[in-house]
Amino acid sequence: MLPIRQQPAQNKYSKCPFVLSFKSIPDIEVCGKTGTSENPHGKDHSIFMGFAPYQKPKVAIAVFVENAGFGATYAVPIGKLMLEKYLKGEISEANKATEEYIMNAVILPNNAL
Repeated sequence: MLPIRQQPAQNKYSKCPFVLSFKSIPDIEVCGKTGTSENPHGKDHSIFMGFAPYQKPKVAIAVFVENAGFGATYAVPIGKLMLEKYLKGEISEANKATEEYIMNAVILPNNAL
């Protein structure tokens, strides 16, 4: 599982409804929400929407991965990699394994090839 910490809206750290602190993206607070869209024809869709950095946003992102299951399964890792690349200019060594996993993943409806 990815090292993500979720803080509820009513806390001393943030007024954002959900703050996802990606421990492997130092000094970047990401405000976002995961989701799952039901799919009557197969596996559910994976969703993540957010922006970063929380205090002074530079980028907003929406990730929708068809037939990929829960939001944290594929949408969050993809969003995390995209945010890191945009904000830091490169993927850190800590996230190289996640990058490799996502790049080699095959997500097709009903395991079709």
